[in-house]
Amino acid sequence: MSLLKRSGLAKAVHLFDGEKPMDTVALRALFNSLGVGTMDEFVGRVQAMAGAAEIERFLNETEEGRKLVAQAADFKEKTKREVKAIADFIKTALNDKTKRGKAKFIKLPEYVNMLAERKLGHKIKSHRIGANEINHAYNHHGVGGSKLNENSIPLRKEDFELLPYIMYAPDRVEKSEPQVNGSESIKYIKELSDGTVVVVEREGRNDVEEMENINMWADKKNSLSPYDVYAPKNRASHATSATLVISPKDAAKIRQDFEIAIEKEAKRKINLQIDKNQFKSTYLTPNLPSRRDRLSRQGGTSSPKDRGSVEGDAAVSDN
Repeated sequence: MSLLKRSGLAKAVHLFDGEKPMDTVALRALFNSLGVGTMDEFVGRVQAMAGAAEIERFLNETEEGRKLVAQAADFKEKTKREVKAIADFIKTALNDKTKRGKAKFIKLPEYVNMLAERKLGHKIKSHRIGANEINHAYNHHGVGGSKLNENSIPLRKEDFELLPYIMYAPDRVEKSEPQVNGSESIKYIKELSDGTVVVVEREGRNDVEEMENINMWADKKNSLSPYDVYAPKNRASHATSATLVISPKDAAKIRQDFEIAIEKEAKRKINLQIDKNQFKSTYLTPNLPSRRDRLSRQGGTSSPKDRGSVEGDAAVSDN
């Protein structure tokens, strides 16, 4: 069977490769360049690239697409402002006693929220960051804190300003030990050059779906949690390394990962709207020029054998 006979492949190649007439020789060259092992893998890869190319054209060449791009840009700027405001709130909370009892709420990306929900086994409606809890964490795990030990990395006040960035783009989300009152808790973990930094939140007192931030600490690499009571070496001893801190490089990476997470969340929102409103199928697919039309514009002709099938829509990439 000719490569051009594969269902949906001719259309996908057009979308991916523009106006170039793709004959069997050209398709075989593309097959070899992608390094795939089977025709099914090749069709899937080309259709995925075609879907991404089709979305890109839709976003750049239609009013609806440009509107989605503008909305995504607004979302990114709004999110950056909101997270920066939380970081500023934390800074003030550690230096201004009048902020005690105050709180801010952070909206996490869908995938992070879903990870936490899966660990807990129930929905999460909100994530609260309170001034009292921030001060509690600093008193225990900040510089000179009462629960520091030989495995601790003492957190400076400026390190606590990284808390919302860590929650927004964690490397891992894990279920933590239940609290004394029986409420469940979640850890948002970020890897450092010499250890890990952990942000903890628990189920709300009045509503388990309203999470509350309760702690933050950092440990040296390969050390256990400071709350593992069965590890004597982790019990408070105040024998910490005064020179080991969250480095500027680590802090920069945490912020950079936050920027990447915003981009991914904005892209997810765009793709969600495209799928919801089927913009893709109303834009390029109905107006897709046939191989005969493309060849005739270049002075060539096509036979039924060469034209192949153009049935089926190209797949939309989720990346």
